Amino acid sequence: MKVHLKHFAGRILIVLLMLFFTSSAPLADEVKEITGFTIGGVSPVGHLKPLEIYIDEELSRFKNIYAAAGHPNCIFKIDFDNLTKITKGSVKNITE
Repeated sequence: MKVHLKHFAGRILIVLLMLFFTSSAPLADEVKEITGFTIGGVSPVGHLKPLEIYIDEELSRFKNIYAAAGHPNCIFKIDFDNLTKITKGSVKNITE
């Protein structure tokens, strides 16, 4: 008996959506508690609790970087060196 993925696609999508929504609410609450910001607007600075900040070294190729500014509809422009300086972040090779 052959079983085609199309028969299970709807069920897989439902399971994935359930996992996303059941795990994202606590994550959103935890992010807000630690940073003081809502997901989508988490600024690289000004967190409520100390965090270790990692900055992808690939960002250094851009003249300007636009980072979240504490609200999902707000950003600020900064260059790589100043972002590293104000966050005291560790520059790492993060992307593949």
